[in-house]
Amino acid sequence: MIELICVHPNGEGVPVTVAVGHPYPTIEGDWACPVEIAGLHGRPTDVHGTDSLQTLCLAIKMIGSLLASFVAEGGRIHNPKTGKDVELDTYFNAGRLTGIAKARLTSA
Repeated sequence: MIELICVHPNGEGVPVTVAVGHPYPTIEGDWACPVEIAGLHGRPTDVHGTDSLQTLCLAIKMIGSLLASFVAEGGRIHNPKTGKDVELDTYFNAGRLTGIAKARLTSA
C-alpha cells in the first residue's frame, strides 16, 4: 500500500491510497487479485488470471495503466512524504532493467 496525492488538471489535490491484495484461487479454477485506488478509482472488480503470479502481475499492470491515464490526461501524482512527483516508471516499467538488475542477472 502507498499513499499519494493526485492533483487534477484544475489543481485540486486528492489523497489516494493504492493497494494490491493477495491473489486467491477462485471456485472457477482461475486466480483473482483485489486492487484499490481509493480516492481516484475506488475498488474495481478483482483482476483474474491463470495462476497467482500472472494475476498479481496483471493487477499491478492495471494499477499502472490507470495511474498513467490520469497523468496522460493532465494530472500529476506526488508523494506526500517527499513532495516530489512520482515517477510511474520506477514502479511499473518491469520491461526495462536497471543497471543493478542487469548486474544481478548476469552474475547469477
